[in-house]
Amino acid sequence: VVTSDVDSDVLLMIDSGPISGTGIVLKSALDFGMDMQGVAFGPTGRIYVTSAADNLVYSAPRSLPNGLTKDDLVPIGAGSGLDDPRGITFGPDGHMYVANNGTASVFEFDPSGALVGEIGTGPMTSATYLAFACNGNLYVSSPADDAVFVFDGEGTNINQIDVAGPGGIAFGPDGNTWIVSDDTGNVLAFD
Repeated sequence: VVTSDVDSDVLLMIDSGPISGTGIVLKSALDFGMDMQGVAFGPTGRIYVTSAADNLVYSAPRSLPNGLTKDDLVPIGAGSGLDDPRGITFGPDGHMYVANNGTASVFEFDPSGALVGEIGTGPMTSATYLAFACNGNLYVSSPADDAVFVFDGEGTNINQIDVAGPGGIAFGPDGNTWIVSDDTGNVLAFD
């Protein structure tokens, strides 16, 4: 398991082996001092982290070796207009999608790291978390709007789910859409 700790600005890798004692074994903790927000594994297994401080996405080897420094990371998105990037995910097309909070939209990058499009310009006033449903629709949290916006494969806004302070989004085996409400502290299920 890999996660970014926004409060301490550390990228954590937790051993996924058997749970014993405290239950969590910290394998690696890397502090790059770059206001890390989102983390995702890419199609080739590399780790991608958004940096709100640098307005970039960084790519790192999956193993996150100890001693890795920011200089060892591969920056992506320079000159693309990233502004306060938050969540990150990879779509069914293998492209990288970044919730760009500063423009309240989602930037789409191809596998080479080139910006190829922008989704959501207009309906949202913030963009923080995002996830793809199995049908290929993209769900984007917009806390400023108290809503999650749903975009189809063409980037058209097709639905809006009202949630107080939406956070993370996941899709369950039950077919429901699960959304964290940061404002209420609840996890909500939607058909």
